[in-house]
Amino acid sequence: MACLSGDWGGHSPSVRRLGHDSPEQVRTGRMRAVLTASAGGHLEELYELATRVLPASTERYWITPRSPQSDSLLRDERVTFVPPVGSRQGGRAVATLPRALRLLNRLDPDVLVSTGAALTTPYMVAARLMSVRVHYVESATRLAGPSVTGRLAHYLPGTQLWYQSTGWDAPWKPFASVFKGFQVSVQPAVPSTRKVLVTLGTERFPFARAVHEIARWIPADVEVVWQLGHTDAPPGLPGDVRQFIPYAQLVHLARTADLVVSHAGAGSALVALRAGKLPVLFARRAALGEHVDDHQDELAGDLERLGVAVLAGERQFADVVTEATASRVTRAQKDWQDEPLAVSLTGC
Repeated sequence: MACLSGDWGGHSPSVRRLGHDSPEQVRTGRMRAVLTASAGGHLEELYELATRVLPASTERYWITPRSPQSDSLLRDERVTFVPPVGSRQGGRAVATLPRALRLLNRLDPDVLVSTGAALTTPYMVAARLMSVRVHYVESATRLAGPSVTGRLAHYLPGTQLWYQSTGWDAPWKPFASVFKGFQVSVQPAVPSTRKVLVTLGTERFPFARAVHEIARWIPADVEVVWQLGHTDAPPGLPGDVRQFIPYAQLVHLARTADLVVSHAGAGSALVALRAGKLPVLFARRAALGEHVDDHQDELAGDLERLGVAVLAGERQFADVVTEATASRVTRAQKDWQDEPLAVSLTGC
């Protein structure tokens, strides 16, 4: 792995390359795609999407912030790590445009795909200024309408707009949710619950309500690992209590757990599903100071309707646990190349 440094407004982006491959190499004739997303659920969704709808021969180049998540998830990919841009940092996003133009000019892509958020806007603008095809796929968490990034993409001429729910008006076009890539079956024998992973993500809001309800259920003989994020641990909370867990270790814990309980974030749900677990989801609510809006409540309900999650809060928690541990999650057998997005990505 080699890293290259350059002018990045006080930051140094690094380009990770595999072997002797180089973005400046002579074109091979294969489609070259730039994939850009903010950290967290946006990156998890884009990784799922790229795996399904891009041909295996595609030369893939990622643009995303460096984090334990991106280091692990994209360990076998070509990646340019860039500084993060927050949702309220419009000025920083605008200032990135000249550097985005330089980077894309060097990568010379045929298509750019983004799942948001703010960090990706200058790259979409730069791509369209270079007449590169741009596809913006709205997050699966946005069921009622587009995000701020999606609304900005709407006004970017020539951008193809995709959404993962139902009922939006043109020019938005439907795409099968990344969560439809999983199928759930009932195991013939319900395994005992010995290991539990609880993950509340990295949201800056506390989520004490979920911790309290989960702690009331935990039997004495169950081994629990808590990733609490910005939630304070109450006195006497049983188990291995941590604020944050490195991404690769979190993935390992999900795979070895009998049960995964999570806040209703898209990224956390995808980690559980990839690990073969039906996640038990607690949705954060804005009225309780647990998030800025209620999109987690909407997403959790949608995932339960799809059959790929169990929503806590409406039923006895013990019953929810029984349903989750009796379920086995596998990849859905589906030819994603027939999807309109896949056809559009490989077209001219």
